[in-house]
Amino acid sequence: MQGNLTLQHESVIDLAKGEVHGEYYIKVNANVLNNGLIAKIGVYEFATLMALISYFDEKGECCPTQRQLAERIGVHRKTVSRYINNLLSVKINDKPIVTRTITIVEREGWTKSWYKIHL
Repeated sequence: MQGNLTLQHESVIDLAKGEVHGEYYIKVNANVLNNGLIAKIGVYEFATLMALISYFDEKGECCPTQRQLAERIGVHRKTVSRYINNLLSVKINDKPIVTRTITIVEREGWTKSWYKIHL
């Protein structure tokens, strides 16, 4: 499944304004359909995966809130939580496609989830 989903960062130079900004592109190879990835993980989980990828940083990690993900794909926060848990349980060739590291923000009393995608 390697190379089926890629995140590409491109620096864009606005010569008129003298500004440089970055843009990210998600590339989905046709093999995602041909190899059955969407059928394996589910269409809603695939939408969640795309939303996660849209938050990636230069290190290939992201930390969106469930509320942000829910708004991005148009579902309730509890629904996106279920989709995330489903994604976390999917393995291809005995390897997870998504992993999560949870950190506790003690002074604010909530947790933060960091995601990494392994496709």
